[in-house]
Amino acid sequence: MKKGLTTMKTLGTSIKAVDPNAIDIITCQFKETFCESYFRKHHVWPANTNLAYVMDIDGIREIDDYFHTHGRYPKPELTDRIKRNARRSEMLSSIVRQSPINKNSKHYDLFDWKYVELQQCLEPGPHLNEVALISDKAASETKQVILNSL
Repeated sequence: MKKGLTTMKTLGTSIKAVDPNAIDIITCQFKETFCESYFRKHHVWPANTNLAYVMDIDGIREIDDYFHTHGRYPKPELTDRIKRNARRSEMLSSIVRQSPINKNSKHYDLFDWKYVELQQCLEPGPHLNEVALISDKAASETKQVILNSL
């Protein structure tokens, strides 16, 4: 038992490389899943979803890519050209129209969710039970085993 705990501690406390692309994918998938679940239940997209950042600048993704590639924002004339040539976003169009997103559309891109900023749209009930959220005992050791390992 002690060897297993030592191994678990070594693995759990070691420094690990974090893939920024994986973080973006997980973040986008969470936003997509949350918003789609909300839409299925309420038949509208979350009211406090901040799309202003996306809608104000149509070419925001391309401008953002330019910044990360070149380390600076493009000049105004290039920014205007990027905005004119910006691709259509199925996600953005669906949210604006209050309709389901067609994930089979050639204009759908999971990474569009990166530019959606979620605000609070649900109020937790007065009887939120945090214990119920963490009541998974399947992987828990007994109290005595934990005390003996300290």
